[in-house]
Amino acid sequence: MHRTSFKNHLSILQKTTARQCFINLSVLTLFLFALFLAVGVTRTATISIPTTTTDFAAIDAYVEIQIHEQRIPGLALGIVHGDQIVHLKGFGVAAPNREPMTGQTPLSIGSLTKSFTAVAIMQLVEAGELDLDAPVQRYLPWFRVADQEISTRITLRRLLNHSSGLPRDFEPNQDSKELEERLRNLSTTQLEQAIDTYGYSNVGYQVLAAIIQEVTGQSYEDYVRKHIFVPLEMHQSFATVSEAAQEHRVTGYNYWFGLPVASELPPYQTGPGNGGLFSSAEDMSHYLITHLNQGHFETVTLLSPAGIAEVHRPVTPRPDGAYAMGWGVQTVDGVTFLSHSGQTYNYMAKMILMPNSEWGVVILQNSQYTVKLMTGNHTQDTIADGVANILINHQPPSQTHPSETFLAAYGVLALIIGIQFMGIIRSWAMLRRWQLPEYRPHGKRKLLWHIVVPLTLDLGWAMLILIGLPMTNNLTKLAYQIPDFTYTLLASGATALGWGITRTIWAYSILHRPGAANSNGMPNMES
Repeated sequence: MHRTSFKNHLSILQKTTARQCFINLSVLTLFLFALFLAVGVTRTATISIPTTTTDFAAIDAYVEIQIHEQRIPGLALGIVHGDQIVHLKGFGVAAPNREPMTGQTPLSIGSLTKSFTAVAIMQLVEAGELDLDAPVQRYLPWFRVADQEISTRITLRRLLNHSSGLPRDFEPNQDSKELEERLRNLSTTQLEQAIDTYGYSNVGYQVLAAIIQEVTGQSYEDYVRKHIFVPLEMHQSFATVSEAAQEHRVTGYNYWFGLPVASELPPYQTGPGNGGLFSSAEDMSHYLITHLNQGHFETVTLLSPAGIAEVHRPVTPRPDGAYAMGWGVQTVDGVTFLSHSGQTYNYMAKMILMPNSEWGVVILQNSQYTVKLMTGNHTQDTIADGVANILINHQPPSQTHPSETFLAAYGVLALIIGIQFMGIIRSWAMLRRWQLPEYRPHGKRKLLWHIVVPLTLDLGWAMLILIGLPMTNNLTKLAYQIPDFTYTLLASGATALGWGITRTIWAYSILHRPGAANSNGMPNMES
């Protein structure tokens, strides 16, 4: 009676478990895909375009729509015209404590730093300290790449124009103290593209920072503070993460399945030279005014008109226009735009100049949805473009939907988790069934199929994720860029390892309990 009752309960349990498994898997899959689709759908904002005087209320409405649809926690906007700041506003929050974002809130500006580096180099050129067409080796005799002849042809101008052939990135970016040591390791590096062709290079701008340090005898950060921040009255601008954190607490956000989540990780410390600076929308507006006014800000002259013109001159062709010195240049419908984006994983920034109409726009935000950028969706990066177009009475650029790669990647992830979830439930039900000796498998083939194969699959997946992924040296970078995907994979690998070992020990203990033995002397394991 006891055994019959146990069998009946076990049969009911198996049916219920299987049914519940499918229900849970269906709910999990629908939930994940609902999130993916929610993230992927971006409506095109309809905005009234001012036809006479500038309507900043319409611009604010456009920005607010973008913030809402893209789930951006906080954003700061600065607009300049001629030599005046004409609009400055913060939207949303700067941190989880609901502190409001303002025009004075300093945020990471990422690669907007390159423009500051170009200005610093041009200042030293105008002071007679540097020659744009001199080889880097004139100022850094130790500088070289694997090809000795090419090493002599890499000039300051080529570094500034992204035509040096140097790789985009080389080693993890640190601080100025280690800059020379890191750059010396370029001696075994091959060029990534032919010299005098476009190739965006963070390394090239780090070399420029090293030149600034060598010629001036001061750190890159100190030079920028003294010769750019101070004269332009950029009081909420900082050269390092630690300075920015001490002065004003701003939290960066990244995205977990489409939802912004505050990141306790510090802003990605790049540079010096290619990134690493912090600034506010107000301070960056001072910087844009200087570029629109031939190097002048109020009574200060940062660069000569000729120097500014050289910095803005498009030189190296690229698919969307050309690159100057710390600025991309593009002409659309007869309008020339100078712009640059900055991305530091949990921050984004963009600045735009329209010299003919004397408009300038800067947008800083404390979030970045990197996986969208990786799969061709640049909606967050084009908010500044929308504002710029409204200023010149053009329609903002239409927002594009994410590529199928975006949905496919998360779809595969959902499938992997679903299969793993199903496998665990199935194994649990099977091992419960093995509590009765007559339901246990028998024979070496069954033992191999039910014990060895699952353990091999679990350990293989765990090794691939927990050992193979870190071995690529990209784990930290991936955790910054796509934390939801990365940590879900790591959790899946850890689950595979833990369940694989637990399942094997559990099965071993069941199969070695007292029971009828077969003719081979092994425990009687019937199917």
